[in-house]
Amino acid sequence: MQKIFHITAQVDLNLYPRWIDIFRETYDKPYPMHISLKTNTYCQEEATTHIKKELKELCKNYTTMHLQFHGIFTKKTDNGWSIMIRAEENTQLLKLQKEISKTFSTYGDHIAKQYAEFELSFIPHITIGRRLSDENFREAQNMIHDDSLATATIQKIVLTIVDNAVFEEWTDPQNKTVFVL
Repeated sequence: MQKIFHITAQVDLNLYPRWIDIFRETYDKPYPMHISLKTNTYCQEEATTHIKKELKELCKNYTTMHLQFHGIFTKKTDNGWSIMIRAEENTQLLKLQKEISKTFSTYGDHIAKQYAEFELSFIPHITIGRRLSDENFREAQNMIHDDSLATATIQKIVLTIVDNAVFEEWTDPQNKTVFVL
């Protein structure tokens, strides 16, 4: 049976403007705060054990990361507008993403072309609004504040394996394996 997997860095915000919480409640589903390192990719069910082992070994080479986020940017996708806050460059995070992308590229194809493109042109960020219509996007722009500076810590890498690419499966703790850096 075919599965879909996704690898993220769990982002724990330490200091951030509170308007972000209200904004996310309005314009985003309550996904845990994260940075996608390996986007939605197909794999065979038999490969999931090997993926877990390989990711566990890879994570041993990395330590806790401290990030700063600032600067709002937007992007229109096939699913509507996304609003994101960019992370400042972090060499360790960029190296981790590149290694994860390369290591797990042999397991299957991305579920959509845009995911492959995202991975190749990786821009570390947290999404605070997604799948917005043009009207919702214009409305959301009025709620964005200039003070987007946030500090965060990454201590965990999360592998999520699901049958279907739907919110309920992505957020179900039973579908997640967590690796501590």
